[in-house]
Amino acid sequence: MQEIYLVRHGTVQNPQGVEYRRQQGFPLSGRGVSESQQAARFLKGRAIDAVYHSPLERCVQTASIIASSLGLPEVESPQINEWDQNESLRDVQARMNTFYMTLYAGPYDRLAVVSHRDPLRVLMLSLAGRKLSEVYKPDVFPLEPGGVWLLRPGPDGTTFENVFTPMAEPE
Repeated sequence: MQEIYLVRHGTVQNPQGVEYRRQQGFPLSGRGVSESQQAARFLKGRAIDAVYHSPLERCVQTASIIASSLGLPEVESPQINEWDQNESLRDVQARMNTFYMTLYAGPYDRLAVVSHRDPLRVLMLSLAGRKLSEVYKPDVFPLEPGGVWLLRPGPDGTTFENVFTPMAEPE
């Protein structure tokens, strides 16, 4: 059975509280590095074959921490980039579903996918057959920075499990 671990990037260094979406120049904070290291420790021993990630710096850093800890190759994918202000929910759904189908049909049994909260939630809502507008409800598929959800695709649909949330560490 294929397993896909969806990982939200760690907390971003953003002292000005900027709405950064796809802007460059927002690396992980010290807390974000810790969250990513915790996610890597959680994923260790799960026989993951590769780590896919969004091209934005915060995802590249999170994926690099995970991949180097597990000795895995990294694959960058623009399809799992952050939600752009010019995209509709349907646009995000289309690219995330295309990415998912590529993974589902691909050669790997277990993958880690490092992306952003909203695109990951749109993917899960889509696979669950739920309304995309639920992306705005924080209690629907909550995904904390450095958090991990496990997806198991199958002939009767995909199952979802929130398998890891990092522990808060002092700054």
